[in-house]
Amino acid sequence: MLDHRTFLFPYICYNNSRYNNHFVEDSNIVYNYSTVLFNNLTCHRRIIQGILWQITVTSLSLLYLRNLQPKLWRYHEIYNYNSTMCNRSNMYQCSNSLKCISIHRLMNGVYDCPNSDDENKISINYTVLTEEIINTDGAENEETKMKIRYARKHISFQTICDGFTELLPITINGQNETDETECEQWPCNNIYTHCNGLWNCLNGADEIDCDLSSSSSLSLNYSSDHHKCVSPYTNQFIYLPINKANDGKVDCLGAMDEPKLCRTKYRVFYNYNFYCMNQNSTPCIDAQHLCDDINNCYYGDDEQFCIGNRTFSIYGTKCWSLDLLFGSDVEKFLCKQMDSFKKEPVIYFTLDEMNNSVKDLTKNIENGVSSSLPLIKTSDQYQPRCHRGIDLGVWLNNKNNITKNTCLCPPSYYGDKCQYQNQRISLSIKFRALSHSWQIPFAIVILLIDDNNEQIIHSYEQFTYLSMRDCKIKFNIYLIYSNRPKNQTKNYGIHINIYEKISLNYRGSLFFPIKFSFLPVHRLSLIIDIPSDNINIESC
Repeated sequence: MLDHRTFLFPYICYNNSRYNNHFVEDSNIVYNYSTVLFNNLTCHRRIIQGILWQITVTSLSLLYLRNLQPKLWRYHEIYNYNSTMCNRSNMYQCSNSLKCISIHRLMNGVYDCPNSDDENKISINYTVLTEEIINTDGAENEETKMKIRYARKHISFQTICDGFTELLPITINGQNETDETECEQWPCNNIYTHCNGLWNCLNGADEIDCDLSSSSSLSLNYSSDHHKCVSPYTNQFIYLPINKANDGKVDCLGAMDEPKLCRTKYRVFYNYNFYCMNQNSTPCIDAQHLCDDINNCYYGDDEQFCIGNRTFSIYGTKCWSLDLLFGSDVEKFLCKQMDSFKKEPVIYFTLDEMNNSVKDLTKNIENGVSSSLPLIKTSDQYQPRCHRGIDLGVWLNNKNNITKNTCLCPPSYYGDKCQYQNQRISLSIKFRALSHSWQIPFAIVILLIDDNNEQIIHSYEQFTYLSMRDCKIKFNIYLIYSNRPKNQTKNYGIHINIYEKISLNYRGSLFFPIKFSFLPVHRLSLIIDIPSDNINIESC
């Protein structure tokens, strides 16, 4: 555990003055810093007052660094931008900076420019169509941002009338239409929304009987078609009938029963979910302000249910500290219900049945125990026609309705029934990049070639590697010989080329010979360190 007399925050050191502004601004607003010069590096250490308990040194340092990284990101230049790059029509030049960013990063909730002008509508003096600026706040990676942009422009059957607006307005017959208009005949409680943890129906009908903790409290006057919440008058649990949810009257602390009071459009990450009863200040606050000994609501709604004698924590709120382990059931419930949640922008098509409610699960268990019907043994005589493949029916002639069955085989098998194994290289590979290259996308090209002067390519794989996204991923690749069977008199090898995807700068190549070419399947595991961009490249 942390000893408050000996703990010190880690030093943050850098050799580029572009990061100075962050620490100057931070010290003027919130924290104090001590600054030293070390080996031509400028180093800052945060100074914090107060006694810190119930937290480990490691977790405190990680929390600090995790919060610091996005703040420093806006000062970081992942590429040496030039006037040609920044003058492109799809680029935005940051004010008073050499840095430029894609126009798709404007108004996305992430401060990419040193002066934060990319998130200020007034300061953006740029001819960009409004619909092109799509807010992607809450997106932790590029894949999620791509999903958000897709959902804003393409209507999806799975998310129609699910209580959250994804689609940007489309003008039809003079009316602005989205995926949440004309929903009177569309059920909000369906296979995609039932028991998913979110109130897709404004009265929460899709979450009835989904809470195990509620169903186990039958002695507390629990019944179906009720929601568990906390009374704003007694700070005790109550069970609210569903017909009182979304009726315009707040019956639960934090307005859990009136979700539209804090719900906004076009968001993925919802974090302001606790509704304050007064209307003179910010109506909705973040869960991090619950039980932090500060009345963020005018009438103190956010503190009235909290138990006193709380120790000081770097997290501020009791909801995020280890104190919650010893908190009351009401505190644990509200911290969970009001905490941030993510609404997936893209929901994939499913053939699964609707998630069972607790009541249905209980009924199934009871039926299973009491049933005396004999067990029906399933037949094990059926064998799939395509070994490890997909059985397809192919139309040869639509007029005469002539069809033929065929097998779609994976790369490692072949034959009319996928019954034969291909001679191949099974490659498992991980990549590592130096810290200054974590945010640079790399194009990786992997070749299976003859180990001779001709270097004939048998097969290849190409993909993009981004260290900050893929550093923990192990890539599994099959490389197939072009001849079947392969020529065992030849030698073979794996050739790997690495390029920077944006600048197309060449980083390096690696070659790994296949030592035992007589093996039909050769398995190879590699860990590749991506060469630095300042080393001398020698020809192979």
